[in-house]
Amino acid sequence: MYEFITLPVMLRYEIGKINFFYVKGGPFLGCFLTAKEKINDGDLSQDLSEYFTDFDFGFSSRNRKNSFFKWL
Repeated sequence: MYEFITLPVMLRYEIGKINFFYVKGGPFLGCFLTAKEKINDGDLSQDLSEYFTDFDFGFSSRNRKNSFFKWL
């Protein structure tokens, strides 16, 4: 079981009114909480935290063209 908290900050820019195209993107910050592996149906567990970094960051982006349904 791996647990992370990720906080994205996304900005969106739209072009057009009915048939619109949009681009969105922004940075994200992730924080590692815990990582444990269950062995033998949960009888034993192993801590895997030493194999992960405490923080992660990056950039995420997306683009899309909608034809009719602007609310999607």
